[in-house]
Amino acid sequence: MTRPGVALVRKLTAITHGCSFQPRENVCLVLGGTGLLGKALKSTVEELEAQAGDLDGYDFVFVGSKDADLRVWQETQLLFHRYQPSAIIHLAAKVGGLYDNMQNNEAFLRENVLINTHVVRAAFEAQVTRAIFCLSTCAYPEHVPSLPLVEEYLHLAPSHPSNEGYAAAKRLLEQQVRFSRQQLQAENPGHTFSWICVLPCNLYGPHDNFELNRAHVLPALVHKVEIAKRDGTAFTVRGKGGALRQFLFSDDAARLLLLLLVKRDIPETHSLLNMCPDLQDSEISIKDLALLIKRCAGFDGPIQFDELAPEGVYRKPADNSKLRAVIGQEFIFTPLEDGVQKTVDWFSENMAQART
Repeated sequence: MTRPGVALVRKLTAITHGCSFQPRENVCLVLGGTGLLGKALKSTVEELEAQAGDLDGYDFVFVGSKDADLRVWQETQLLFHRYQPSAIIHLAAKVGGLYDNMQNNEAFLRENVLINTHVVRAAFEAQVTRAIFCLSTCAYPEHVPSLPLVEEYLHLAPSHPSNEGYAAAKRLLEQQVRFSRQQLQAENPGHTFSWICVLPCNLYGPHDNFELNRAHVLPALVHKVEIAKRDGTAFTVRGKGGALRQFLFSDDAARLLLLLLVKRDIPETHSLLNMCPDLQDSEISIKDLALLIKRCAGFDGPIQFDELAPEGVYRKPADNSKLRAVIGQEFIFTPLEDGVQKTVDWFSENMAQART
């Protein structure tokens, strides 16, 4: 029989039929399960379960802020007691775009440290054997020895001041995970605890937060172009548009998380992984991104750049060599134009219900 990990690669990359997995009564608790990535993960799980009937024996439970306030220890503890997970995927966070971060560094630090501390402690007490914790490439230092960003750079120097609070919380999370994993392993010899951290680049897709003053750059631009179409006004973009960014479609991120969840024997050297497309074809300037969104939306009006607005770090490409070493070369990333078109179409059809 094909090993589960190999079969899952085939299902995730091509959604083809393969060997069924051996059933086990394991709960995978997805925290932050109602956000952008949580919804993409739930949709992917449902699609694959319909194809395969089972995903490595896991029973997935998706929870959001209405189920528990992870800033409160007692609520976090009760959540873990309720579901008794053997695995978790921690996506929950207070998130926002560049300008939201610049204005609220203290809140981003405080709330994310609370969330992460409680989740890591609850997972430690429950002796969760498999766990994935979501960081962000924005946690990297502002100044690094060279580009692209590699995982060893994470703690070398301070992050960019524009999102220092959020970045500090994410850096601390990596340390919390590493120390807790080491302690669990020391206290439970003979058992394996696969706790890893991933650093996704800019995520985007349906169900994102499109609120203009809080959204990340891509969903904010999608919202702006729809407003320009509706009102017959110019499509406005903050900054000169010269900054370069990498983007990862939420469906791709979901498939990667599932691959990592079932992957056995991930070495300690690969417990921190950049999660981003292959570098050679993934960087795009904000100007070119805006033009792509304009084209996908079918907007023929003018575009205006607010050249006095801050743009953050000019360039911060991340290398995915370690990720590729773990998942292999079979995984195919969604082309940016295809992902943007799906996102624009979804927002246009769901603008009344979207987070705006």
